[in-house]
Amino acid sequence: MFLKILMLILIYFWGLTTPAVASPLESTTPEPLLPSIDRPLTSFEIYRIEKTIAQLDAQAQGKLEMGLVDEAFSLWYRELRLQRNLGLLEELSALGRVGAIAWQENRSEDARIIGDRLEIIEGGLKQDPVLLLALAQAYQQLRRWEEAINIYQALLAVADNPQAKKPILDNLGELYLTRFDYVNAGEVYTELLAIANLQSDTFHESIYLRKLAEIYNETAKPENAVLIKEQLVATYTDNEQLAELALLKFSLGSDYQALNQIEAASQNYQEAYTLAWSQEQYGLATQAKSNQANLYYNSGALDQALKIYQELIDIYQTSYNLYGLMNTYDQIGKIYTAQNNYNEALIYFEQGLAVAKSLNSEQDYFNSQIAQIRAKLNEY
Repeated sequence: MFLKILMLILIYFWGLTTPAVASPLESTTPEPLLPSIDRPLTSFEIYRIEKTIAQLDAQAQGKLEMGLVDEAFSLWYRELRLQRNLGLLEELSALGRVGAIAWQENRSEDARIIGDRLEIIEGGLKQDPVLLLALAQAYQQLRRWEEAINIYQALLAVADNPQAKKPILDNLGELYLTRFDYVNAGEVYTELLAIANLQSDTFHESIYLRKLAEIYNETAKPENAVLIKEQLVATYTDNEQLAELALLKFSLGSDYQALNQIEAASQNYQEAYTLAWSQEQYGLATQAKSNQANLYYNSGALDQALKIYQELIDIYQTSYNLYGLMNTYDQIGKIYTAQNNYNEALIYFEQGLAVAKSLNSEQDYFNSQIAQIRAKLNEY
């Protein structure tokens, strides 16, 4: 027992006195591309360093693709040491890029080494907004979320005009979306949309509206989604983005349906159908028409549902969608049954059975429905 305790004590003190392994970013091995004395680099030396950096990165990417990850990072570490001689902006960009690869490859030690270097840079960094933005982006690529957010927030606090705020907000918005923080993401993209509106920047207006629409979809807030998507409708219409407009109308139909606004939902499904069919987006067109029919059926508007299901029969026959056709015959049969129109119900259930036999599917179901309808008819 005494010997065991003694060994533990020795191991503990040995660990305290063992020097830490040097970071590969702090290698003391002479670099042949750098002068042996401390002086500014010549333009030719800078050219050689930049050329070597490009070669090292390409070689490292090749090693990574071959599965030689250790060799790849050895090359990247030399690249990062060289980048330090070109300036902080270049180094930060490279640290972020290689840090992202370390994270993707689950290289925790490499991510730690790169993170340590970022912390050292941050400790000596002056309040330069360009460098701080690059540092935040590098932290973000390394998935050091809190550090990145803190820097972005600090930059926002001192940004005194929309143009200065925009790149900060763009990065912050993407970061929040990556973390599924939809509340903060919504606030950021709302501010970005206001900046785009102020600058009459229709291109970015469209981007931010799409982001906000996605956010409200994820947060199940159809009332907010509708407001944003209606603005996006105008943008897509002005730009004649008909394919995107068809999908947007379909999405609006779902939102209005969630809000129990039946007529608005139906109108958007119908417009989605018309647009999608004209753009040969037949899958979307059929789904829009099907949703419209089901909308009326589920709301109890059976006559309106019946009319649209009849339209769906033509669509499914034209597109040879037998499963869709079978299900539509079933829906129509149910409507006629609910209306006590058993003769019509029998016709459609029999048509459904014929399709079911060709598909070798749901035959027992249709036979059961037919038997029930015939029993009803025999009562009369």
